[in-house]
Amino acid sequence: ARAIFEDLGAPSQISFTLVNEALALTLLGRADEAVARSRSALAILRELALGDSVIEALS
Repeated sequence: ARAIFEDLGAPSQISFTLVNEALALTLLGRADEAVARSRSALAILRELALGDSVIEALS
């Protein structure tokens, strides 16, 4: 997974993009999709061990 994310670009940027999408989906009333995006973002951060403080802020 790490190699895939690194090939796609900065992993933190990918995860924050997913979080931004989750926020937008929440505002649109699509909570189920927002939860899935948030979980994906957290999984990326955990996989890459980008720091507990970042993960806690997004949880």
